[in-house]
Amino acid sequence: MGIALALHVDRVRILYGHIPRYGHVILIVAAIALTSLIGFLGKTSGSLVYFLYGLVASYIIAICICSPTAAKLLEPRVVRWLGNISFSLYLSHWPVLVLVLYLTNGIVPLPWAILLALPLILLVAQAMEAWVERPTHQAAKWAARTIDQRRMSAAAGDSNSLLTSDARSGVESSNADPLLPRRAASRP
Repeated sequence: MGIALALHVDRVRILYGHIPRYGHVILIVAAIALTSLIGFLGKTSGSLVYFLYGLVASYIIAICICSPTAAKLLEPRVVRWLGNISFSLYLSHWPVLVLVLYLTNGIVPLPWAILLALPLILLVAQAMEAWVERPTHQAAKWAARTIDQRRMSAAAGDSNSLLTSDARSGVESSNADPLLPRRAASRP
């Protein structure tokens, strides 16, 4: 659903604009009631539950994309920072929380241990974003640029970028996609 929203942002904005303000209020109340009901009922059909959660999440994303009020709520530096570290926060919060709860078990009351874990969780998420996530994004962009350059060179007929025959290794030439694995030549 998220990919569909990303691919059709203009259509989402148009559709959002056609819904009157009271319609959005009704949809928000219905979404909250629906997710609360699902949570209250407990175990229902797993696929249906996930689909409904996806619909609610998609609507929240549409609100964030289309609503000027939501855009203003998302402008503060703290909110943008939390957005930047959100994936790292998602990955690191549980192990850090479990570690803090383990280390403080019986020494500090549970609410205080959770409160103690919060800044540590944010610190670990920031470090993970800076030292793992950001470099990985940069490496992926570099790899994409390199692949695009090789494909463009191959399409232009640049013989330096094409795979050539290497008699010693028995690899045959391929003028198709230079990024595909080479096939070993069959030997008689």
